[in-house]
Amino acid sequence: MENEPFRIGIDIGGTFTDFVIYDPSAQQIQTFKLLSTPHDPAEAVLKGLELIRAHSNQSSVISDQSLIINHSSLITVIHGSTVATNALLERKGARTALITTRGFRDVLQIGRQNRPALYDLFADPPPPLIPEELRFEVDERVAHTGEVLQPLDPAQVDSLIEELKAQNVQSVAICLLFSFLHPQHEQVIAERLRAADFLVSASSEIIPEYREYERTSTTAVNAYVSRRWSTLTPCACCATKSAAVREAQDSFAAAMASGGMFKCSRIARLPYSPNEGASLPTGCRAARPGKPAKM
Repeated sequence: MENEPFRIGIDIGGTFTDFVIYDPSAQQIQTFKLLSTPHDPAEAVLKGLELIRAHSNQSSVISDQSLIINHSSLITVIHGSTVATNALLERKGARTALITTRGFRDVLQIGRQNRPALYDLFADPPPPLIPEELRFEVDERVAHTGEVLQPLDPAQVDSLIEELKAQNVQSVAICLLFSFLHPQHEQVIAERLRAADFLVSASSEIIPEYREYERTSTTAVNAYVSRRWSTLTPCACCATKSAAVREAQDSFAAAMASGGMFKCSRIARLPYSPNEGASLPTGCRAARPGKPAKM
């Protein structure tokens, strides 16, 4: 069809990076694969895109497979990656801190009653993503109606910033009580932390829903994987290495585990975002700590 976009799908695995090309003018699908480059996913992606460009308008053989691509000025590139998933499963995320309402710093530690071994008195629960020494509290309180019972003192945030720097924190999760009804306190904290060059995940932006553990754990996951995703995602890596990719970032999207898609310019900030109709990038649908439990 005329003006229908030329589509390239890319699946980045641990061993191979697979490419699927759909040419709307010929209504044909061709595929090929390259060895993945785990240290920098962009290398395999850019190499594949260069092969596609170099072999446009001609018949060639790549990896013993025929690849015939007709030139098109309209291109859509969609990729799936397990960069954030692997960071979470391998515990290779950022050094992350949590800021919460005073009295709620141990929400991540306490969790819910549903446990793998409910009656085992000697079972060791998995350690939370954010250790006790990196969980901080601020004096503020919002009621269940959204009424402010105790205003936030911005000066307290400034002293926290110095402590976060002293602890070499890279990313911060903010989850205040009832912030989904009154997000202003979280917004003040997030603004000051971002001005201090911290990666920030605020629960009122990530998942503004009730249930403290689910909201806190989801925000913590987002903060934990954000740094690795923003630096190693093929979107980010390709943009830093290719001027053409930077100029055409709106044509690049990432496939999400929920089946949806995000523009790469948005997903670097929200790698884990149930509120946006998506969750972790493809490959991590098995564990979704932010999903409200049915009690």
